[in-house]
Amino acid sequence: MTRDDLLHIETCAIIAIVVSIVLPWWAGGLVALLAGAGKELWDIRHGVASWKDLLYDLAGSILGTIITLL
Repeated sequence: MTRDDLLHIETCAIIAIVVSIVLPWWAGGLVALLAGAGKELWDIRHGVASWKDLLYDLAGSILGTIITLL
């Protein structure tokens, strides 16, 4: 696992946790996943889009949602 992979996980987990403070728990995970997907869509034109990064975004979104539910 590379540093970039960890950053995708950490960023989406943090987004999910922070959003869940003001919205329902499921909305935090959804917003985090949409943020990750949006980043990959941006990368199609401005960088290098990666399915692997999107998978790590999903993992971070799930992790953040689980932490929110604890």
